[in-house]
Amino acid sequence: MVTFAGSLSGVHAQQFFQLCGHHRSRLWSRTNDGFTQVNLSDNPLNNYLPEDSMLFLIGTFPKQEFIQGMYAAATTTPDATYSPIANHGNPATAQAGTAFPGND
Repeated sequence: MVTFAGSLSGVHAQQFFQLCGHHRSRLWSRTNDGFTQVNLSDNPLNNYLPEDSMLFLIGTFPKQEFIQGMYAAATTTPDATYSPIANHGNPATAQAGTAFPGND
């Protein structure tokens, strides 16, 4: 996940994605790869604010290659933060679940 200061417009998301270099075409060519924009917040009041993060789904993309590329893009982009960071301070990936309340 890459989180930005403030809200994330579609144009801003596209600009960041262009920085991802060779990853961008490969992120769409494998099973279950892609990204979505989300609001990363533990505060229920903030859950209604505009999206501020890009949640990447790496599917069958090689994990270490993905981590290295995304971390490099995030750390060279102003106001961007990569997560998760493992206990030893290195970038990592995580598993997540999702739900779409009210969506049949």
